[in-house]
Amino acid sequence: MACPPQDVYTLKFSPYFHGNLTTSGTGHIRFWKMASTFTGLKLQGLIGKFGNVELTDVAAFVELPDGKVGLHCGGAHTARASACGGTGLL
Repeated sequence: MACPPQDVYTLKFSPYFHGNLTTSGTGHIRFWKMASTFTGLKLQGLIGKFGNVELTDVAAFVELPDGKVGLHCGGAHTARASACGGTGLL
């Protein structure tokens, strides 16, 4: 099953964790980190989850010093996610 392309609206490098970056956009927020492999550096990503909501557009986000991320999903929807994939509502 092929996944449709997901537009990226925002890409931010972490001010707290060297080598980490976060992207967000259509139907996703993804947490990336640089990994050293035998062929060189590669990006490895984890998809963020939002409780019972599988996919949602993420309009904006801010990374907090503890690694958690506050996000705005459009309208009045605000949520919280961590880089390890844990979630909770604000």
